[in-house]
Amino acid sequence: MPAVVELGRRQIGEPAIYVTTDPNVIVAEYTGASTSKETGLPYRQNYVSIVTAKDGKIFIDGADSATLILTGATDFINYKDVSGDPAARDAAVIAAIRLRRFDALKAEHLADYQKLFNRVSISFGTSPNTQLPTDERIKRFAQTGDPTLVAMLFQYGRYLMIGSSRPGGQPANLQGLWNESNSPPWDSKYTDNINTEMNYWPVEETNLSECHLPLFDALNELAQSGANTAKERTTNSRAMYQVMVRDAKNCRLIFMRSPACANC
Repeated sequence: MPAVVELGRRQIGEPAIYVTTDPNVIVAEYTGASTSKETGLPYRQNYVSIVTAKDGKIFIDGADSATLILTGATDFINYKDVSGDPAARDAAVIAAIRLRRFDALKAEHLADYQKLFNRVSISFGTSPNTQLPTDERIKRFAQTGDPTLVAMLFQYGRYLMIGSSRPGGQPANLQGLWNESNSPPWDSKYTDNINTEMNYWPVEETNLSECHLPLFDALNELAQSGANTAKERTTNSRAMYQVMVRDAKNCRLIFMRSPACANC
């Protein structure tokens, strides 16, 4: 899985990134802001940060912070074509963002999802538990109640739908896009006897109609492949029926044969 490492150290300008002759070593040079201990006046100072990959580990020297940006892709193009190149897709994403700052990427994310998210606001009242961590609020909910937690859960569900079912992509499965395992519960599939329907029950009611489109596209694709399956099954069923009729006439219908009728 390719990654970008963004280094931070009181940066003023964009850092200059260099890949050395060793592909496992990256050097970043940038100008940072410092304050003179003698005069108390600010001044600019050049910094050098070094990222080294060795023995499956990443070592960072000369930075106050580091942001890792990971990319992932599959070979899926559409339901009839899985010939995509995951490595090439990853490389394209990395090339597009490798010199961009985390703040800029975050701002784009906020602008993108909030176009949908901000359509709905909801309030069930206030709660003194608002300042507590979410896990503590959940533990206390049965005893104290927490209407703001209910509102947050409502909006959290909308956020997950916005993130996992957007036009041009695939519909949300049981884990959405967030799955930590190669062997997830229920195989991270759709199980459309009820779970797919449950995922999408709130979409229209919470003003996220666009998020329905991937599901509608998938249903259309399913109808196309289902038509082919039905045609194949119908052809095979007719052939099987003809065999059964012929064998029945010869008193050799194996599905109804018994030891007592061995000579039939």
